[in-house]
Amino acid sequence: MLAAPSRLRQSADFQQTVRQGVRAGRPHLVVHLLCRQVDEPARIGFTVGAQVGGSVTRHRVTRQLRELSRPLMATLPPGSNVVVRALPAITHTRYHELAHELSEALLAAMRKAQR
Repeated sequence: MLAAPSRLRQSADFQQTVRQGVRAGRPHLVVHLLCRQVDEPARIGFTVGAQVGGSVTRHRVTRQLRELSRPLMATLPPGSNVVVRALPAITHTRYHELAHELSEALLAAMRKAQR
């Protein structure tokens, strides 16, 4: 489980990150990154919709994404918000492939944000 200061919780924060942040897509997920100019730790949230599957499947995907994102949190700029949106095909993805896609998407989003 991620520490409370590292999690996005408010729907307004999710909406702001998706609308104003940069986006990097991969075949099984989309990462939205918003760099804020505040002195807070980076925060991350996950969106796994009903198209992904039933509640057991959605929670499994969320747990996988949460575990994969934990070591990547240190690479994020302070004050940034990240929303990871799972696409329906994610249920057929192997764990190591998902890890690669998530790290790739985060790096791509950080490169876009620096422009």
